[in-house]
Amino acid sequence: MSRSRSRSRSPRDSRSPRRDRDRDKRSRSRDRDRDRSRERDRDRDRRRRKDRKRRRRDSDEMSENGSMQLGSLLKEKKRSRSRERRRRSPSPPSGRNSTSLNQASSSNALPREVQRELSGAFDSTMLSETARKWLEDRVAEQVKSRVDGLEALMTEKLTKTRTEMEVRLRAQIEGELDEEMKAARRKEEESKKRCEQMENELRQRLKDAEDSERKYNEERLAMLAQKSALERERQELIKEKEALQKTEQAAILNKGGATRAPIKIKFGLTK
Repeated sequence: MSRSRSRSRSPRDSRSPRRDRDRDKRSRSRDRDRDRSRERDRDRDRRRRKDRKRRRRDSDEMSENGSMQLGSLLKEKKRSRSRERRRRSPSPPSGRNSTSLNQASSSNALPREVQRELSGAFDSTMLSETARKWLEDRVAEQVKSRVDGLEALMTEKLTKTRTEMEVRLRAQIEGELDEEMKAARRKEEESKKRCEQMENELRQRLKDAEDSERKYNEERLAMLAQKSALERERQELIKEKEALQKTEQAAILNKGGATRAPIKIKFGLTK
C-alpha cells in the first residue's frame, strides 16, 4: 500500500511547481487588475470632486453676481424714484409725443406690485413671480448690454491688434525684401567683376598665345632660311668635291706628259 501511495503521489509532486507558477501568474494578474480598477476609481472620484467644486464655484459666482446686480438695480431704482420726487412734474404733453413717452415710462417703470415688494428689506425667497420675472428681465437686459459692450470692445481691440500686426508684418516683409534685393545686387556686382576679370585674363592669354605663335613662326622662318643656305653650301661643296675628284683622276690618267693643274682647296664657307 505504501508503494502504491508513493507512486500515486509522485506525478502530483512533479506537477506542483508548474501549478505554483501558474497560480502566481494568476494572482499577479489579479493584483494588477485590482490596482488598475482602484486607480480608475480614484481618478473617477477625483474628477467628480473637481466637477462638484467647479459647479459649486460657478453657482456661488452666479449667485453673487445675481445678488450684486439685483442690489445695484434696487439702488438705481431708489435713486430714480427720489429724483422723480424731487423733480417738478412737467406739463403733460399732447398728441403722439405723449403716447410715446407713456410707453417708454411704462416699459422702464417699476410695476406697483414689484414696487411694493422691493420697498422693504430685500429677500429673494419671498419675491413673487411677477417681481422675480421683472428682476430677471432687468438682469438679462444688463447682461446683454454688458456682453454687447464687451463684444464691441473685443472687436475693436481685435481690429486694432490685426492692424498693428499687419503693419509690423508689412514692415518686416519690406525689410526682408530690401535685404534680399541688396544681397542680390551685391551678388550681381560680384559676378560682373568676376566675369570682367575672367574676360581680361582670357584676352591676355589669347594675346600671349598670338605673341608666342608669331615668335614661333619667325623662328621657323629663320630656321628654314638657315636650312636652305646650308643646303646650298652643301650642294656647292659636293660640286667642288666632284670637280676635285675629276681633276685628280685626269691628272693620274694624263699620258701626254702635260703638267698637272694645281690643286685648289678652299677652306671655309663661301656665300
